[in-house]
Amino acid sequence: MKSMKMKALAVAVLGLAGMGSAMAACSDATPFAAWSSWNGSSNTGAQFGGATAAADGLHSTTCSMASRSTAVPGSNGMQAVVFDNSPAKEQTYRFRFYIDPTNVTANLNNFSSSYIFQASTALNAGYGSIAKTNRMVGLVLTGDGTHAILRPFAACTSASGGATQNGNLCQHGQVNLPFTSGSVYTGGVRVEGQLIVGASGALNIWVGSNVGTPDITINMDNAAWGTASADGVKQALMGLLHTTQNFRGGNQNKDVFFDEFDSRRQTPIGP
Repeated sequence: MKSMKMKALAVAVLGLAGMGSAMAACSDATPFAAWSSWNGSSNTGAQFGGATAAADGLHSTTCSMASRSTAVPGSNGMQAVVFDNSPAKEQTYRFRFYIDPTNVTANLNNFSSSYIFQASTALNAGYGSIAKTNRMVGLVLTGDGTHAILRPFAACTSASGGATQNGNLCQHGQVNLPFTSGSVYTGGVRVEGQLIVGASGALNIWVGSNVGTPDITINMDNAAWGTASADGVKQALMGLLHTTQNFRGGNQNKDVFFDEFDSRRQTPIGP
């Protein structure tokens, strides 16, 4: 697993207050040292994380993070967590990672799903009497039994451009993850996202490439999450998050692999 040079909002670098880079090889004592917490390290909150998968690096890396749901009651899966301690108020946020969901694809459907990525602000925001949220970006892994499907959500106080709103979350479309070989995702599928904060905000998602028109665009007003108090994206989680009961029942101890997380303020990330 590796992360490349990043700008000040470098959510893959521990501390996250300036430029930095992190390389993680499977032989490292703490291969997730770039993350604020993960399973098996000495980092605070290690119980949240996934395990190192030495033989399953994605995008030609030497290792990846394996995340699974276990038989433990209430197990929602394993994840890596990173925090942004920089004070700057961000109006854009880009992120990129690779995912291989081959092991769970056959059991994915509308009732068997899991969040796999979440970017959150420091404080809850929203409007009216609807329950407020700090989740600015949420990516859900679901499927139809044959294909793995990515379904994004974004925090909003109103939707536009065909997006629909449910409470303080907006949605507009979904996209199949393209197979990388036959009917499997060996080597991983690249997902890149761009969050724009403001009254004319948007979440753009590219799958496989960040060139040209996004595969999904959610247009919305998300200015409430970019105020001085909420202050934009402050934390990112990657792994299996908020898994449904059917997902845990059908995919117990089946690994989903994640790799090459990177985040920046504005610059497109690419491969």
